[in-house]
Amino acid sequence: MEQQMLKKRSCSIDHLDPLDTMRLFVSATLFAAAASTKEEYLIFQDDFNSGFDLSVWKHDITLGGNGNREFQVYVNSRNNSYVKDGKLHLRATLTDEAYGRDSIEHGVMDLWGTSPYSSCSSPQFTGCRKEANGFDILPPVQSARVQTMESFSFKYGRVEVKTKLPQGDWLWPGIWMMAKDNRYGPWPSSGELDIMESRGNGPMYTDDKGDPIGNNRFSACFHFGPAWNKDGYPLAVNDTKALPNNRSYGNEFHTFGFYWDDEEMYAYVDTPDQIVTRVVDYGKKSFWDIGIEAKAWNASDSYNNFQDGPINAPFDQEMYLIMNVAVGGTSIAKGFLDSGYFPDDRGGKPWHTNDSYPAANFYHQKEKWFPSWTQGGVRSADMSAMQIDSVKVWGIRGLTTFTESKNPIQQYDASSIDTIHTTNNEHLIFQDTFDQPTLDLSKWQHEISMTGSSTASFMHMTTGENAYVKDGQLVLHATLNDLVYSLDNSTIDLWGDTPATQCTSNFNHGCLQTGTASTILPPVISAMLRTEKSFSFRYGRVELRAKLPRGQWLRPVFRLLPKYDSYGEWPQSGEIVLVDGTPSAFQSRVQYGPFNVSHGPNVISSLDDDDVHLFGLYWDEDELYTYVDSRDNVVTRIPKFGKRSLWDPQWGDNDTSPWTGQPDQAPFDQLFYLSVGLRVGGTDGFYPDDNTPGKPWNDTAIDHKKTFLAAKDSWYPTWAGQGASLEIQDISVWATSEASRWAYHGAFELSPEKEANKLLFSDDFTTLEMRHWKPEITMRPHGEFQVYVNHRQTGYVRNHTLVLQPTLSEDIIGKWSLTQGYIDMWGTDLPSKCTAAAAGGCGHLSTPWDMSPPIHSASFRTAETFTWRYGRLEVKATLPRGDWLLPRIQLVPLTAAGWFDVVVAHGNTGSSKIYTGSCNSSVSCDVRENDIEAQSTHTYGIVWNESTTIVYLDSPATVLWQGETPDSLKHEVYLVVQAAVGGVSELPHYTFDKYSGKPWDTTSKAQPHTQFYAAKSQWWPSWANRSLDDGHTVSIDSALKIHSVQVWSVPGTQWRKHRLVGDPDVTDAVVQVKPSSSTTNPASIDNQHDGIGLKDAFTSSENQVAVDLSDQNTSHYNALWFAVVTDDGVGLKDAFTSTENQVPVDLSDQNTSHYNALWFAVVTATSLMTLLTLFILIKVGAKMLRRRDYTTIPDRV
Repeated sequence: MEQQMLKKRSCSIDHLDPLDTMRLFVSATLFAAAASTKEEYLIFQDDFNSGFDLSVWKHDITLGGNGNREFQVYVNSRNNSYVKDGKLHLRATLTDEAYGRDSIEHGVMDLWGTSPYSSCSSPQFTGCRKEANGFDILPPVQSARVQTMESFSFKYGRVEVKTKLPQGDWLWPGIWMMAKDNRYGPWPSSGELDIMESRGNGPMYTDDKGDPIGNNRFSACFHFGPAWNKDGYPLAVNDTKALPNNRSYGNEFHTFGFYWDDEEMYAYVDTPDQIVTRVVDYGKKSFWDIGIEAKAWNASDSYNNFQDGPINAPFDQEMYLIMNVAVGGTSIAKGFLDSGYFPDDRGGKPWHTNDSYPAANFYHQKEKWFPSWTQGGVRSADMSAMQIDSVKVWGIRGLTTFTESKNPIQQYDASSIDTIHTTNNEHLIFQDTFDQPTLDLSKWQHEISMTGSSTASFMHMTTGENAYVKDGQLVLHATLNDLVYSLDNSTIDLWGDTPATQCTSNFNHGCLQTGTASTILPPVISAMLRTEKSFSFRYGRVELRAKLPRGQWLRPVFRLLPKYDSYGEWPQSGEIVLVDGTPSAFQSRVQYGPFNVSHGPNVISSLDDDDVHLFGLYWDEDELYTYVDSRDNVVTRIPKFGKRSLWDPQWGDNDTSPWTGQPDQAPFDQLFYLSVGLRVGGTDGFYPDDNTPGKPWNDTAIDHKKTFLAAKDSWYPTWAGQGASLEIQDISVWATSEASRWAYHGAFELSPEKEANKLLFSDDFTTLEMRHWKPEITMRPHGEFQVYVNHRQTGYVRNHTLVLQPTLSEDIIGKWSLTQGYIDMWGTDLPSKCTAAAAGGCGHLSTPWDMSPPIHSASFRTAETFTWRYGRLEVKATLPRGDWLLPRIQLVPLTAAGWFDVVVAHGNTGSSKIYTGSCNSSVSCDVRENDIEAQSTHTYGIVWNESTTIVYLDSPATVLWQGETPDSLKHEVYLVVQAAVGGVSELPHYTFDKYSGKPWDTTSKAQPHTQFYAAKSQWWPSWANRSLDDGHTVSIDSALKIHSVQVWSVPGTQWRKHRLVGDPDVTDAVVQVKPSSSTTNPASIDNQHDGIGLKDAFTSSENQVAVDLSDQNTSHYNALWFAVVTDDGVGLKDAFTSTENQVPVDLSDQNTSHYNALWFAVVTATSLMTLLTLFILIKVGAKMLRRRDYTTIPDRV
């Protein structure tokens, strides 16, 4: 399994057995492409003349060697990726330049990070944290890999990258594409398209035949196949001929191109008629058949993941772009197939592929190769970088699909200001007055970690009761850890098993810790919130109105952090802290500098009272300062901001600055997001050891948390009462100048539906639509015996049915892997990443007593695609037959604990007994049992609102469960369908204790799942496909079959279709927002009515049943919230048809005392008159409208 996710196998053909009669390529010398008659149009372009846009190009951050045991660590640093002279440079540098040689050989590299854009992107192959151990050194080289996974992907078209390749021994540049959704499973099942790979060695570098293989040649290839060790790339690979006269692709710019439609696919250089690699039978013969005929794999021991796709599967899905410069490596696992992309014993290669420590051998001989990178200098020169002049993608009219999701950036427009009613030219672009009953999680995201937010504070942050809204205020409160008496021997696992509980930073073991006698667990629980996924801005004014806590060692903090880390990790991309500390001594500071060096104004101030104060920031192109209570009371200011570079010469030459060639405001010329929290203590020097009376810990001591807790009697009493909480009244952001920019990153306000029976979500499974369903990738949730994977053998669509079919693990990973080796589920890219790391869900060391999960199965969810609160769900399904099978259909809250089991069954009875009910935790459920016919097909329905929930079978006449709506269903929920197996849960509807012959217990030496597999002969006959009787094929009767899913609204339903990674952000782009009075509240109407209010959720024929049920429960009231018209000015809702997916609701004006400014950006191909009418209305309307809420989010293609 460790190799199952392997990616980026080299395209070299130097060491492959001759396959000339089968190799399906035609080189440029043998093939000339016919001129295309298909119309092309430009869909993506970046010429880097405007700099390096990290909202388009995201860095991969990992030290895992990408499965090839490469020698670099990929980082987000402007030393390794930068724009110079209008060209993007991707450059390899020595790691010891940043860390020193001693750190390479004896240090620890922790890439987990605390900032989303500088955090590890691929934990697989221990890619996020490593401790040097003897010759097993840290990666000796830093480099860069950038990709468009989250910003741009396309299916069919032409891509061209104009670039000059790097010069330097053992450099390995690449331009390639990967599948965005992994529709056919993990690599290589979903395909890989390598447009260009080459070596940085010079033209004199040759193979064992004397043929040049340096940077005067390159190769292109396509990867596909049923498993990591059954890759068909040898059938679709070719190298170019060497450039003549010692010319090099490192000295000249060339265009590396790739053309791809449903009938043709080929890579070329410079012009489309100079083809490098082409699959002749593409579009005429399936890739499964191509591999079988060429004996790349055998049908008898392989699964055809492509069988449900078209003939060109897996290359019928959107792909995204990747560009990188790797270094060295061994191409693939030690001792496997060949001697690597760089052949052994050629060109003075300073390592061998089969070396035990190849990276150490490479590094310790750097005097042999590093001069080739430096051009006579002491550092890597520009010539050792891959220099990209431009990247362009053309679509094919009528054929191409593409997703471009660069965040829409809003711009300040002074002409939209209503100058009659305002005193300054400022736009209100973000505000939270906390006047709702709960925290608005469309604006704020919880941080969940034990990192102390990089300050080594003595708390861990959760989504629990430490951050809440009360009396119109956001309250952040610190409490003692419930484990306070066992912090030296307990374990805290924050990895989480649902999106609501996912750990946000594992830096410094922030997600999983076990206490010891000296290094106890964090003794305090607190909260930190941020807008990283919802809002960011550049240049403006920020104000926080709050009362700071008085408790000892409490540190309230409000700060701005960079959204994209455009200049590298902290502090290279800067940080602005408006307040950090207590009223008696708080800091306001601006931090910036090179790697591991922080600089900037740092002012300590104090407040003499316990009143509410205003903490502000003013930031534009010419000024950056913080203030308290008024802008005249400046606390800290950057002198001459915007008039000179912030780079300090003492840090080094200007050419080492991450801000070289950037505006003088850098790094404070990029989008920043808001972060607010309550820290406790810390070892970052905020409380100096030599100047803090009564401080009970030493920053450098290993037992600092222990000594802090030991002094609890001195500081804990000061936390008593509400005065120990951070109480925030409001937070506001204004755009202040034409240079201001802001973006809303896909979090949306929800407006209640007023109508019932509106179809919100539907899938009848004509195909497996990955924009509806996210495969879960994790092992042994609830202590069960399966591993959930994205594999078409376990989850697929057949005959308009989603089939979830448990499969023997040995059929997918091999029998050997069951009892030895490490099962690595972490993944190397987003589509293949583990979805739940709690309780070892992403990795497992297999032994004979504790084997890997013996079953592979499937679980699909809508958490990333569709969520809703209150409504009606119907799932038509057939439950499976088979001993110890545990099918489930669940609703899980997106932001809260618990879940609701719509139906759970046991395969032992042919699923004739079903269980329905609510679970608050892993030990507490309210469940009802019902009988149905074994293996029958039914519609399982649930309808609920704020007060009452009803679960029914086929129609509301057959009620399975009815009661008060549980807390878990009062939040946004998502749907989960899954086929589990066995387990050790003690929940009465999950346990199998009632059945005789259960082949596992918890008392034996062997783990329960190991006992289960050892008893295969007992349960396998109930799973087996009896017509084949081959010992490993599972019957379709043992699969959970989902035939259709529909979700309808009830009055008061709130719902959203989420922005998928790579899908466009939907923002308030069409509207500008003007400042509003802080004294006004949103207008609303609270309508209450008797009964459960669910009758409108059903069709007319079902209404009487709902009325009867309503009569049984009249003691509850249901509050329905409607949007209210408070301004009867311009009625722009009529500009939209009733069938539009984005429907403006009636206006809910939060500020009736002022006129509102509305700016619409309208693009329509059907009504120029509508556009003209809107323009006239906006220009001459006597009244202007505030921005409006949207009830739904548009579907994405």
